[in-house]
Amino acid sequence: MSNIALIAPSPIRGSGGVARIYRFANALSDHGHQTDIYVFDAGVRSGLDLSKDAKKYYSIDGVRTIAGVILDKEYDLIIATRWDTSKMVRDMPAKKRAYFIQDFEACFNPVGDGTILAENSYLYGLQAITYGRWLALKLYKEYGNSPYYLDFATDLTTFRVTQKMKCRMEESPAVCFIYQHDKPRRCPSLGIEALGIVKSIRPDVELYFVGSNESPNIWYDFTNVGLLSTEKLNNLYNRCHVGLCLSSSNPSCNAFDMMSAGLPAVDLYRENNLFDIPSSGVLLAHQTPESIAEAILYLLSNPEKLLKMSDFGVEYMKSRSDISETKEFIAAIDSILLGNSSEFDVNEILSQRFTGTAVIAAAYRNSSVVQHVYSQQIEYVDPRQKYDSDHSADSVTEKYNIVTTLNCADKHPEISSMKFRSRLKRLIKRVVGIA
Repeated sequence: MSNIALIAPSPIRGSGGVARIYRFANALSDHGHQTDIYVFDAGVRSGLDLSKDAKKYYSIDGVRTIAGVILDKEYDLIIATRWDTSKMVRDMPAKKRAYFIQDFEACFNPVGDGTILAENSYLYGLQAITYGRWLALKLYKEYGNSPYYLDFATDLTTFRVTQKMKCRMEESPAVCFIYQHDKPRRCPSLGIEALGIVKSIRPDVELYFVGSNESPNIWYDFTNVGLLSTEKLNNLYNRCHVGLCLSSSNPSCNAFDMMSAGLPAVDLYRENNLFDIPSSGVLLAHQTPESIAEAILYLLSNPEKLLKMSDFGVEYMKSRSDISETKEFIAAIDSILLGNSSEFDVNEILSQRFTGTAVIAAAYRNSSVVQHVYSQQIEYVDPRQKYDSDHSADSVTEKYNIVTTLNCADKHPEISSMKFRSRLKRLIKRVVGIA
C-alpha cells in the first residue's frame, strides 16, 4: 500500500473534470492505496465540509479530504490536477510526482502571463497522465513529455438508448446544444449563430440548450433546460435527433455520452478533435456557423445517415465504460509507483486519427478554408507538408449544399411546407396560452 496525495480543486456541482478527479481518488483508495485529497481553494470550508460536498456531488466517501495544501505526512506519490497545482507539487517532498491533465489549460487564457505559466506546468518534469490521445500527442510533440493517456469513456449505466433512433424519427426533429456560457472553449456564441441558421431554414426543428441555468437572450425560439442530472440528460439525448457539442480544446466528453445514447453529434473539425473522436460516430464541421449548420441540417434531412451513426455510436461505446477508464488510470499510477516510464507510441496514436472529411458550407468552399482544414489534418503527421492546390478539395472536405442561402425553398421545396406547419403549430400554442 502506498500513500498518495492529490492537490485538487473544491468539489462543485456540474463539473465532469472535477468529478473525475474525486472518482479516481476514490478508486485508488479502493485499490488499496491510502489516498488523501488536499483542496487548494477551500476558502473558509473545513475538511468535513469538503467531504460532505464530495459525497453529495460524486458519492465519494473513501478518501480523506483536507482543506489547504500543508502536507501532514510523507507521500510516495503526489499528483497535480490543474496547471496552478503543478508548481506546488514540483516543490513538495515526495518520492514521485505526477500530473493528471484533462485539458490544454494554457489556451484558457488570453496570450500572456496566464498562457505561459500554464505552459510552464508541462515543463516541470512531472509524469503526465492525459485524458485523451490528442492531449498526449500535443505534450509529446511540443513539450517533450512522454505521457500515459486514458481513452474517453462514459457511464454506460446512465448514458444508454431508451428510445431507438427509428422511434425518435417519428416525432418532431430536435437538436440539443451543450450551451455553457461560462466556458469560452465550448464556443457558445458559435453554436448560437449556427443554430440560428438551422432555425431559419428548418423552423420545425425544436432546439434544446443544456448546461447552464442562465438562458441567452437570442432572436429565435428555443428551450433552455438548464443544468440536468445525468439521468435527465440521457432522457434529453433520447428525445433528440442531433447533438451539438463544440470544443476548441480537448474533445468534449458530451460527444461520447451522446454516442452511447445513440445520438449522432456534430463538433468542430480542428486538430484537437482528430485523435479521439471516431470517424463514423461524429460529423466534424469547419468552424464557420454556416458549416456547423450544414452538418446539422444534413443529418436532419438524411434518415439513413442518422440511423447508421446512431447504431455505430452505441456499438463503439460498449467497450468504453467509466470502469475501463478508471482501470487505465490505476494502471498508470501503479506503473509510476514502480518507477516505470511511459512507453509512448506516437505511431499508434497517429494510426487512430480521424479519417472523415470536414463539412464545409458551399459559401465557404474556397482555397483558404480548404488550406485551413488541411492544416488541421496534417498538424501532427508532418508539419512540413503543405496543401497541394492541384489536389481535389474533396479529399479533405465535404459539403451538402443545404446552406447555400437562407432563402432556399426553391432548392428544398419541402421546407416551405415545414415552415407553414411550424407557424401554425406556434399560433395554436399561443391561442391556447401554452407558449
